[in-house]
Amino acid sequence: MRITFINGLITTLLLTSTFSFAQTGHDHHEHPFVEDDFMLNETQKRLNPHLADKITAKEKELAEFTAAYIKAHENDASRNDESDYIIPVVFHVLHQNGPELLTDTEIHDAMRILNEDFQKRNADTSDVISAFQSIVGDARIEFRLAKRDPQGNPHSGIDRISSSRTFQAGESSKLNTWPRSTYLNVWIVNSIGSGAAGYTFLPSTAHWRASTDGIILLYTYFSSVRTGNERRSRALTHEIGHWLNLEHPWGGTNTPGLATNCNTDDGIFDTPLTVGWTSCNVNGSTCGSLDNVQNFMEYSYCSNMFTARQVLAMQATLNSPVAQRNQLVSFSNNKSAGVLDLHEAMFSTETPVACTGEMVQFQDDSYYDVTNWSWEFEGGNPSTSTEKNPQITYANPGSYKVKLTVRNKDGVTKTKTVENFIRINRSVGHFLPYSENFESYPDALVQVSWYPINEDNDNIYWRLGTGTGYSGDKYLMLENFDNLPYQVESVISDPIDLSNIKSPKLTFKVAHAEIPGQTASDIFRVFVSSDCGETWNLRQTHNGNTLADGKSESNAFFPTQASDWYEVTFQNFSGNDFTQNLMVRFEVEKRGGNNFFIDDINLTGSYDDVPVLEFPLNGMDSVSSDVFLDWKAVPYVTRYEYAVSEDAQFSASAFQGTKDYIDGTPNNDDTRFKPGNLTPGKTYYWRVRTHRGTFISDWSQVWSFTVSASGQGHEYIDGVNLSTSEVAAKDVFTQVKLYPNPATDEVNIQIEQSRNTELTVTLVDLKGQILLQEDLEDQNNLRVNTSHFETGIYFVLVNTGQGLITEKLIVR
Repeated sequence: MRITFINGLITTLLLTSTFSFAQTGHDHHEHPFVEDDFMLNETQKRLNPHLADKITAKEKELAEFTAAYIKAHENDASRNDESDYIIPVVFHVLHQNGPELLTDTEIHDAMRILNEDFQKRNADTSDVISAFQSIVGDARIEFRLAKRDPQGNPHSGIDRISSSRTFQAGESSKLNTWPRSTYLNVWIVNSIGSGAAGYTFLPSTAHWRASTDGIILLYTYFSSVRTGNERRSRALTHEIGHWLNLEHPWGGTNTPGLATNCNTDDGIFDTPLTVGWTSCNVNGSTCGSLDNVQNFMEYSYCSNMFTARQVLAMQATLNSPVAQRNQLVSFSNNKSAGVLDLHEAMFSTETPVACTGEMVQFQDDSYYDVTNWSWEFEGGNPSTSTEKNPQITYANPGSYKVKLTVRNKDGVTKTKTVENFIRINRSVGHFLPYSENFESYPDALVQVSWYPINEDNDNIYWRLGTGTGYSGDKYLMLENFDNLPYQVESVISDPIDLSNIKSPKLTFKVAHAEIPGQTASDIFRVFVSSDCGETWNLRQTHNGNTLADGKSESNAFFPTQASDWYEVTFQNFSGNDFTQNLMVRFEVEKRGGNNFFIDDINLTGSYDDVPVLEFPLNGMDSVSSDVFLDWKAVPYVTRYEYAVSEDAQFSASAFQGTKDYIDGTPNNDDTRFKPGNLTPGKTYYWRVRTHRGTFISDWSQVWSFTVSASGQGHEYIDGVNLSTSEVAAKDVFTQVKLYPNPATDEVNIQIEQSRNTELTVTLVDLKGQILLQEDLEDQNNLRVNTSHFETGIYFVLVNTGQGLITEKLIVR
C-alpha cells in the first residue's frame, strides 16, 4: 500500500505559447501541455535553498498526517458523520476593462461548478465508466463567496482590481491578498507569463508563502458561460485539488505522456499508475492497468471525478495546520468571513419566460444557511409556497412579481421582491402576418410583446425608447455603450403561430454604430424556441460591423435619420419551428461596440393549404357526444371539407360535409363542426382539407378522440367537465348567451333560466386550465375581463348540479 506523497507538480492546463484569445476574441484550441518547472516543489527548493529543508519538513509532516488520517478514517466509521467543510472564497479580478473583467454571472457559475464537483453533484458523474463508479468520492467541501472583508465590512467576495498586471501575470500579480487563514484567494487574469492556464503551490511550499498563497487562473478557463466554456470550466476544480495537496495521477511532473511516468506516482492508493493523458481515451491503459482518465487531476478535458482516497487526502489537508488549511475551515474563521450568516434573499429561474400552463421551476439562491422559505407568486398556482425550490404554473399571460422571505435557524429573516420577474406568454401565438413597430405602447417595455432578460439585474437591458425610429418615434433600445465586455443582453418575443405556415420570413430594422479604435465588434444573435422558452436554438449570427453599416461614434450612439437603420432578413426556420407558440430571441454580446436599436419587426409567410387540427386534442378521451371539432384557419380558400369516421381509413365516414369560408381570421364559425349524437364509448377519427376553386388540398393529419361512456362529459383537467350533454339541463335552463363573441376586452355571460337555481360558471382554456370559477346565487349575469387573455378558444361551463351547458368563447 502506498501511503507517502511525492510532492511535485502544482501547475496545470498549460497552453501553447501562442495564446490568441485575449488579443483576437477567438477561441483557441487546447494544446499538448508545456512543462513549467517554476511551480514544482523541487524547483522551489533549488531557487530558495534557505527554504529547502523547511519545505521538505512540511512535505513529511503533511504526508504523515494524511496517512494517519486515512487510517483513522478507515477504522472509525463515525468519522463519516463529520460536518461538511466550508471554504470562504474571494476572487480578485485583475483587468484593464477587457474581456477578463468577469461578470457576476460568470463568477456565480464557477462557484456552482466547484460545489457540484466537490460534493459529487455534477451531472456528468453518471458518465464515469463502470470500472471506477464504485470509488467516486464525495469531498463534502462547500465553497462560499466571502461576505465580509478582512476588516469585517460587508463584501460581495468579488474584488475587481484595475491593473496592467493582468497581462503576462505571475507572482507579482497576486494583489490585495486576503488572509489565507480565513479565505481562499483566487486571482483571475488575462494572460500568464509562463503560458499556463492556471497554477498554485502545494501546501508544503505555500506554507512559507502566505502573502501569495492561492490560485491564479486565466479568465477563459474559469466558468462555462460567457468567456469560458464547458470543456475548460473544470480548471479551477483541478487547481483547488493541487491547493489541497493532490498531484497529477502520474506524479510530480508537469509533463504527461512520458513512458517514465509509470515509475512515479501521486501517492494515492486508488489512482492507478499512468503516463498521463491530454485526450479522452477512457479505455486507455498505459502502465499495465486501466487508467483513471476521467480524474479531475488529469489533463484529459473529460474530467468528472475524484477518487475516494483523493477525497480523504483533501480532507486530511483541511484538518492539518500546514499552510493554515485547518484554520481556514474553522467555525471562527467561517464566521469572520461572513459565510455562516444570512445576508440576503435571492432567487432565480432558468425559464424567466414561459407559456400559460407550463411548469416553472424557481430556485432559492439566498446566502447563507436558510432553514425556512416563504414564497409569494403573483398570478401563480399555487400563489404561495414554503418549499425551497417550488414549481409554479400560471393560467393567464402577463408579467408577474415574485417575493421570497427566508429565515435561518437564529430567526434572522431577509426578504426580496422583484416586480415583473416572470413573463407568462400565450400558449397559442399571434397569427400571421405579425407586425410590431412599438408605436402603440406606453413607456414600459414589460407591457409590450417583447420581454427583456436582465440576468445581472443592472441598469443596462433592452427597453422601450423614444427618438428617431424607422417608422414613428419608438423602438427597442439597448444602451450597450456602457456595458461590461462580454455581457449578454436578450429580449424575447411573444409566441407566434407558425403551425400551418409555409416559407416564413422575419425582417427587422437595426440601428447600431461601432466605437472608433475598438478592434472587436459586438455580436448580434437570433434564437428561436419551439417549447415556450425552455430551450433555445441559435439560427443566425451577425457581426456588429455589418449592422453598423459604416457608422462609427465615439460617444453613445442614437439614430437620427432613416438611413441609420439597417434591414436584417431571417428565414432560417426548420423542423420544430412550425409550432403554435414559436418565440424569437434577439441577443447582443458586448465586444466593443455602441448602442443597439430594433424597430419594424415583421413576420410573414404563406399559409399551408392543409389545415392544422386544434380540438379535441389527438387521443383525448371522455369527450362529450356533443363536442365541437375545431381547426385552424387557412386564408383565401373557398371552403373546408371535414370527415369523421369510426375507422382510421375512413372507409365509411359517419359525418362528412363542408363549411363555406368566411375569412382568414382564426376564430370564425367556418373552422368548427359539431357532429352531434356521437355514440358513447366509441372512438372516432377526423380530418379536414381545403378547397380553393377546383383545387383540393391534401387531408390534414388524422386525429382521434373517444366519447365518454355516458356521453355527458370530458374529464379534462382538474376534474372540470369540458363539455357535457345539454339534455340533462334543458328543463332547468333556456339559454346561455355570450356577447360580444368573439370578445376583445370583456365578455358578458347572460343566462336565461326557466326557474331560479344556483349556478356555477367555469371558464377554461384548451389545456383545461381553470381561469375563472364563480358561483351565481342571485344573478344570472357575469362580466369577465378578457383583456389579458391570449388570442384563442375558451369554454364557458354553466353547471346546475344536474348537468352542464357548454359554450365556446373566442378571444381576439
